[in-house]
Amino acid sequence: MRDPMRASHGRILELERQEIEELVSRNRVGRLGLSVNDEPYVVPVSYAYHEGKIYIHSGRGKKTEYLEKNPRVCFEIDEVYEDGSWKSVI
Repeated sequence: MRDPMRASHGRILELERQEIEELVSRNRVGRLGLSVNDEPYVVPVSYAYHEGKIYIHSGRGKKTEYLEKNPRVCFEIDEVYEDGSWKSVI
């Protein structure tokens, strides 16, 4: 049985649904990726997670300007451990 916290370097393992839920639930900061006219913009944001949905609050600014022009976004959450291993959800 594989240790879900550890993968051999260079080998990416897919997380199980339960692992994804736990990772998203225990964190509060993720990265929101947006793009307008081939200009990418990635920004860390705080979020809340409830019943399978991610909620982000933001005032007016570059994030909302980009979002209004292109609502297609990417959201990423990660954890990096002391031994150099990591997990992420996109």
